[in-house]
Amino acid sequence: MDNLTQLMIYNMSYSVKYVDYVNQIMTIADMAYMNKDYCPLPTRNTSLDFSLFDYMVTDRNVSYYYCSSQAVGVSSLHQLSCDACTGTYDYYFTVGDRVDESCTGLVYFIPIYASFTDSLNVTDAGKALMSLKEALREGFDVNWKPGKGWCEGCVGSGGRCGYDPSKPNDPLCFYSLQRRQSKENTYKNRETELVENIDRIMKIFFNFPTVASTYYEESWHRGHMVADER
Repeated sequence: MDNLTQLMIYNMSYSVKYVDYVNQIMTIADMAYMNKDYCPLPTRNTSLDFSLFDYMVTDRNVSYYYCSSQAVGVSSLHQLSCDACTGTYDYYFTVGDRVDESCTGLVYFIPIYASFTDSLNVTDAGKALMSLKEALREGFDVNWKPGKGWCEGCVGSGGRCGYDPSKPNDPLCFYSLQRRQSKENTYKNRETELVENIDRIMKIFFNFPTVASTYYEESWHRGHMVADER
């Protein structure tokens, strides 16, 4: 758990399981469900900041029903049975976001991968519960919106897109030390080439001393003036 990258969205902590920088997709999972022995009984809806993230077509909701009375004759609902299922409610879940009218009480919606749909729609309640736990641990995909243009350019140049909380609107591109040194050498070579080109132009058209020679002559004179003063 200590080595997990975590993301906070509306004070809810998510484990970042995978990042696709090119397509700007992240796989995230609610930290509340990462414990294998945890009974998957939510006390809140999953909420995204839609100014930053969107759900993906690969996502599907699991609906949790906290029914005031037992739901009878509803084959699409799977009853939850675990140590945390106590109190005045009967607990059920199903795939989809339709609210069943046979249940009066609380309803929560939690996203999972749509690929788990078949394994959750089984008659064996025990198998359905195990599949639900696995689905919650695997998480779901989100697409992040900010920086779609510059982030692609950053990745294309060998970097990784970043974020500075103190300057949230400014793009930030991280490079490895080797890549950063390579870019610095490239800039130095371009600067040297630019100075040499200016030298040629000044010498050919204006018969001026070159920029480089003028710089070194001034440096030489300054050095001797300091020596004479001493």
